[in-house]
Amino acid sequence: MSHFKAFACKVDSVEFVKKALQEMNLGYKENCQIEDWAHQKRNVVLGVVKDGKLVPLGFAQEEGELKLYADWFMTGFSEKQFTEKVAQLHDKHKAIDVCEQNGWSVDMDSLTTNEAGEIEFLATSWA
Repeated sequence: MSHFKAFACKVDSVEFVKKALQEMNLGYKENCQIEDWAHQKRNVVLGVVKDGKLVPLGFAQEEGELKLYADWFMTGFSEKQFTEKVAQLHDKHKAIDVCEQNGWSVDMDSLTTNEAGEIEFLATSWA
Protein backbone atom coordinates (compact mmCIF):
# COMPACT_ATOMS: atom_id res chain seq x y z
CA MET A 1 0.00 0.00 0.00
CA SER A 2 1.24 3.45 -0.89
CA HIS A 3 1.71 5.88 2.02
CA PHE A 4 4.07 8.40 3.60
CA LYS A 5 6.93 7.08 5.64
CA ALA A 6 9.98 8.73 7.23
CA PHE A 7 13.31 7.74 5.72
CA ALA A 8 16.91 8.13 6.83
CA CYS A 9 18.71 10.82 4.87
CA LYS A 10 21.73 12.24 6.64
CA VAL A 11 21.17 15.96 6.05
CA ASP A 12 20.90 18.85 8.48
CA SER A 13 20.67 22.04 6.41
CA VAL A 14 17.76 23.15 4.25
CA GLU A 15 20.10 25.45 2.30
CA PHE A 16 22.47 22.60 1.38
CA VAL A 17 19.53 20.32 0.50
CA LYS A 18 18.30 23.04 -1.90
CA LYS A 19 21.71 23.11 -3.59
CA ALA A 20 21.77 19.30 -3.77
CA LEU A 21 18.32 19.18 -5.40
CA GLN A 22 19.31 21.83 -7.94
CA GLU A 23 22.43 19.85 -8.80
CA MET A 24 20.19 16.81 -9.35
CA ASN A 25 18.13 18.90 -11.82
CA LEU A 26 15.21 19.00 -9.41
CA GLY A 27 13.34 21.95 -8.02
CA TYR A 28 11.86 22.63 -4.63
CA LYS A 29 8.99 24.45 -3.03
CA GLU A 30 9.35 25.88 0.46
CA ASN A 31 6.80 25.55 3.27
CA CYS A 32 4.27 23.51 1.36
CA GLN A 33 2.07 20.46 1.67
CA ILE A 34 2.82 17.22 -0.16
CA GLU A 35 0.19 14.59 -0.91
CA ASP A 36 0.60 10.84 -1.33
CA TRP A 37 -1.30 8.39 -3.54
CA ALA A 38 -3.92 7.83 -0.81
CA HIS A 39 -4.45 11.63 -0.57
CA GLN A 40 -2.80 11.89 2.83
CA LYS A 41 -1.13 15.28 3.30
CA ARG A 42 2.02 16.29 5.14
CA ASN A 43 3.45 19.75 5.78
CA VAL A 44 7.12 20.09 4.85
CA VAL A 45 9.68 22.87 4.88
CA LEU A 46 10.97 21.73 1.50
CA GLY A 47 8.98 19.78 -1.09
CA VAL A 48 10.68 18.22 -4.12
CA VAL A 49 9.61 19.36 -7.60
CA LYS A 50 10.23 17.09 -10.59
CA ASP A 51 9.38 18.17 -14.13
CA GLY A 52 7.52 21.18 -12.74
CA LYS A 53 5.31 19.07 -10.48
CA LEU A 54 5.43 18.72 -6.70
CA VAL A 55 6.02 15.03 -5.92
CA PRO A 56 5.18 13.26 -2.63
CA LEU A 57 8.68 13.74 -1.30
CA GLY A 58 9.72 16.38 1.20
CA PHE A 59 11.81 17.38 4.17
CA ALA A 60 10.17 18.30 7.47
CA GLN A 61 11.83 20.06 10.40
CA GLU A 62 11.04 17.98 13.49
CA GLU A 63 12.71 18.16 16.89
CA GLY A 64 15.58 20.17 15.41
CA GLU A 65 16.24 17.62 12.66
CA LEU A 66 15.42 17.40 8.99
CA LYS A 67 13.40 14.27 8.25
CA LEU A 68 12.64 12.98 4.78
CA TYR A 69 9.06 11.88 4.11
CA ALA A 70 8.17 10.08 0.92
CA ASP A 71 5.69 7.93 -0.90
CA TRP A 72 8.20 6.41 -3.31
CA PHE A 73 5.44 4.84 -5.40
CA MET A 74 4.69 8.15 -7.08
CA THR A 75 8.15 9.73 -7.27
CA GLY A 76 9.96 7.77 -9.95
CA PHE A 77 13.00 7.60 -7.65
CA SER A 78 14.70 4.73 -5.87
CA GLU A 79 14.81 5.34 -2.12
CA LYS A 80 18.44 4.25 -1.81
CA GLN A 81 19.75 6.18 -4.80
CA PHE A 82 17.84 9.36 -3.95
CA THR A 83 18.76 9.47 -0.26
CA GLU A 84 22.42 8.65 -0.92
CA LYS A 85 22.74 11.25 -3.70
CA VAL A 86 21.02 14.02 -1.72
CA ALA A 87 23.17 13.28 1.34
CA GLN A 88 26.38 13.20 -0.73
CA LEU A 89 25.66 16.48 -2.52
CA HIS A 90 24.46 18.09 0.74
CA ASP A 91 27.80 17.14 2.34
CA LYS A 92 29.74 18.44 -0.68
CA HIS A 93 28.13 21.87 -0.39
CA LYS A 94 28.55 21.81 3.39
CA ALA A 95 32.27 20.99 3.08
CA ILE A 96 32.80 23.74 0.51
CA ASP A 97 31.00 26.21 2.79
CA VAL A 98 33.11 25.21 5.82
CA CYS A 99 36.31 25.62 3.79
CA GLU A 100 35.27 29.07 2.55
CA GLN A 101 34.12 30.17 6.04
CA ASN A 102 37.59 29.30 7.33
CA GLY A 103 39.45 31.27 4.67
CA TRP A 104 40.25 28.43 2.28
CA SER A 105 39.93 28.91 -1.47
CA VAL A 106 38.08 26.06 -3.16
CA ASP A 107 39.13 25.23 -6.71
CA MET A 108 35.72 24.42 -8.23
CA ASP A 109 37.43 23.16 -11.40
CA SER A 110 39.09 20.44 -9.31
CA LEU A 111 35.76 18.83 -8.32
CA THR A 112 35.83 15.18 -9.30
CA THR A 113 34.25 11.89 -8.31
CA ASN A 114 36.77 9.14 -7.59
CA GLU A 115 36.40 5.42 -8.37
CA ALA A 116 34.69 4.83 -5.01
CA GLY A 117 32.04 7.44 -5.89
CA GLU A 118 33.40 9.98 -3.41
CA ILE A 119 33.51 13.66 -4.31
CA GLU A 120 36.94 15.27 -4.08
CA PHE A 121 38.10 18.87 -4.47
CA LEU A 122 41.19 20.97 -3.84
CA ALA A 123 41.16 23.72 -1.22
CA THR A 124 44.15 25.96 -0.52
CA SER A 125 45.08 28.54 2.08
CA TRP A 126 47.99 30.90 2.48
CA ALA A 127 49.96 30.46 5.69
